[in-house]
Amino acid sequence: MKRRQVLSGLAAGFALGPGCLKPFDSDGENASQPDSDGRTPTANESDRPTNTQTGTQNNSSSPTGSSSHGVLIDTTNLKTYTNDATSYSIKYPADWQLASTEPKTVRITDPDSMARMLIRVKDGVPSVVPRETIITTAIQQAKRRYSIDEVTRLDQREVTLPNGTPATLVKTRLRRSATDTVMRGTFIVAHVAETVYAAGVFVPEKAVTPSVDGAMTELVTSLTIH
Repeated sequence: MKRRQVLSGLAAGFALGPGCLKPFDSDGENASQPDSDGRTPTANESDRPTNTQTGTQNNSSSPTGSSSHGVLIDTTNLKTYTNDATSYSIKYPADWQLASTEPKTVRITDPDSMARMLIRVKDGVPSVVPRETIITTAIQQAKRRYSIDEVTRLDQREVTLPNGTPATLVKTRLRRSATDTVMRGTFIVAHVAETVYAAGVFVPEKAVTPSVDGAMTELVTSLTIH
């Protein structure tokens, strides 16, 4: 019973996370959400004591992630978001915006498209709980919460994150017939001690090309647990 409660709480508070499936909302709104103090954060905000951002430069001469809709995910100029409160960092495109930076829930959005990143941290998950159980439970909960008709796993494999952290990489297709919306999601799940870390990138399916798919993987696998 205790294990079931832990997983239920994980899925309800973690799942794919509030806001990460914003394109599935009825109004399809894509605007940045105000922070707890009423401000709308930008990618250059650095005044929070527990969250800092630094820029990094990729040496590639041309952007990746280009599609028929323009450059959706530009990985040639990445910034690094660091969350000192929950001990992780992750890279994101420099032209994306920090829409929410709560200690355990971070959303980063592309102002020009429906693409977005979500990073969630959940404490108190026993280390004996398999990552596969965590992933399955979270997907099931997300389907119910967002009225998603179908979540298809397109690929899943074990990877190693920076600092040698083992993790599971999952690529999904999410369909909601009520709004005729189809998204692609690539997310990573790592379980360190009794803390689960997950980072996902979600993009409209029509914008996904091989380079966009590769860029999504590059972003989530940059998750570094300190």
